Amino acid sequence: MPKVKLNPDGSITVVKDQAEIVAYYDKLISRRTEALVKLMALGGDIEPVKKRITQLSSEKKQKLMEAQSHAEN
Repeated sequence: MPKVKLNPDGSITVVKDQAEIVAYYDKLISRRTEALVKLMALGGDIEPVKKRITQLSSEKKQKLMEAQSHAEN
């Protein structure tokens, strides 16, 4: 269950723990990987899917670093 954090300016931020972040991004990356394999089998253009998988991996790393910093505070 995500935690809610009240920021000093009064805004609310949802803070997910590392396990939730990993599960979310792993699910997205898995779906894209399945699509990539299917496209390869069909001879389709795989570059957009590869680019999105790379982007999701980067987002996952960033979110995990943010979660770590929130956990330390």
